[in-house]
Amino acid sequence: MKVLLTGGVGYVGSHTAVELLNNGIEIIVVDDLSNSDKKVIESIKSITGKDFKFYKIDYKDREKLEKVFEENQIDAVVNFAGYKAVGESVRKPNNLMPYIVRVASGKLKELSVFGNDYNTHDGTGVRDYIHVVDLANGHVKAIKKLNKSGMHIYNLGTGKGYSVLDIIKTFEETTGKKVKYKFAPRREGDIDIYYANPDKAKRELDWEAKRNLKDICRDSWNYMVKNTEE
Repeated sequence: MKVLLTGGVGYVGSHTAVELLNNGIEIIVVDDLSNSDKKVIESIKSITGKDFKFYKIDYKDREKLEKVFEENQIDAVVNFAGYKAVGESVRKPNNLMPYIVRVASGKLKELSVFGNDYNTHDGTGVRDYIHVVDLANGHVKAIKKLNKSGMHIYNLGTGKGYSVLDIIKTFEETTGKKVKYKFAPRREGDIDIYYANPDKAKRELDWEAKRNLKDICRDSWNYMVKNTEE
């Protein structure tokens, strides 16, 4: 089986690349490197001991993307190239953990916490945070299920919610690094609380998140310190 990974050099994409390769699945990676570091490609190869094709293109370039399909027999596509936060078409991305790490390392002055008047235990938004390796393994499990016909939708998460301030506090306790933050207005489209119900993934894919919030904080810090250029 050959899997096309768009955004495959990014944080989630690169970890999924490793898990796919370690499970004997061939990959083709597409990434424009606008939000990732090219040296991650060599890290993936070093960790897995396996090679793969890489195309430095913007996946919105239809002509170039079609060429990728023409040159490769692709069985499945996993897309990690899209934006994650609401409103990112007009604003810079604001995925929480990478920003926490950059503030802790001194690369950013402070973290903006968007909203402190939500109906939650501390006023900040509550979300489901999952370890990147658990997420990657969930994608591997889903791809292996492709031999079953039909459409299958699975929520990959822990089934638990943590607030922004919970994350900051746990990160500081786990890494020993301080995270300076300020409150900012709410982002358009954000709601008080949402988290995944992963019961179907556990039942049909035999998948569940195995790592906790401290693991997420520690491993995010270690990854970013190792792979982010000065």
